[in-house]
Amino acid sequence: LFFGINAFLYANEKKPPPWLIEIKGRGRNYLAKLILIISLATFIFFSWWNIRFIRADHHALKCKFYSSHQKNELAYREAKKMISLYPYFFKYWIIWGSTNSKLGKYDEAIMINRHALKYDPYRIQILYNQAGNYLCKGEYKKAIEFLNKILELNPHLARVHKSAGMIYYYNLKNKPKAIYHLKEALKIDPQVEGAEEVRNLLRKLLSPPKENSSSPHLQAE
Repeated sequence: LFFGINAFLYANEKKPPPWLIEIKGRGRNYLAKLILIISLATFIFFSWWNIRFIRADHHALKCKFYSSHQKNELAYREAKKMISLYPYFFKYWIIWGSTNSKLGKYDEAIMINRHALKYDPYRIQILYNQAGNYLCKGEYKKAIEFLNKILELNPHLARVHKSAGMIYYYNLKNKPKAIYHLKEALKIDPQVEGAEEVRNLLRKLLSPPKENSSSPHLQAE
């Protein structure tokens, strides 16, 4: 904008700026006006764009606030306003997907996360959210697929090992893999969330099977 105003003010001066010296007569005046118009248009466009971003960021902050207080409907409304104002910021797609998940809109959340993963296929937070969406839909093999992708990127995440172990035990009935992942979770972080539950489950899985005894209702004659 300063450049454009500078061109316009000095176009008719006897000693214009060096970049206008080579242009004589009316051409200099027309060029100065053109530069001013382009500068003003650019200034207005970027001002409008930044205002949209500031408004979207305001809605993003309100969304996080409502979400932290379990007001998921209000968080969803703010996230919807946020994404409509500025759908080009990667962080907003993560918030938008998470907000849909909390309202039980798992199909929508999966589509949103799928879109986000096109731009960053290695973002652990999105992969973990996607695993959670498939878990809630009962698609346990898909959930494990995303947890395994995370562990390929970083095998030292106790929470992910714990989640995988629980799915293998309760849903996929795969005892060896359940034991492996639960052990890894405690090995990486003995105080992982739900550590006591993990220890109890491991004790149950590792304890030798009890021998069948005769029924107490049957007495020898």
